[in-house]
Amino acid sequence: MDHDHHPAASDIPAGTRTAKEPVCGMTVAVKPDGRHAEFQGETLHFCSEKCQTKFKADPWHYASGRAAGK
Repeated sequence: MDHDHHPAASDIPAGTRTAKEPVCGMTVAVKPDGRHAEFQGETLHFCSEKCQTKFKADPWHYASGRAAGK
């Protein structure tokens, strides 16, 4: 998945709250105005509209970790 338009995890300022993105697995900064969705009482954060849309199409698949081969 092409994420060249996103900052690398190493570019996120120290002390910034982060989360692992459930679709592509990248580390994203948690921001109040960032992309996110609720699933089974958990707030999940996304790097892009594309990943958020994929999640919304099959949230259980991504939230369960099956997409990452866990």
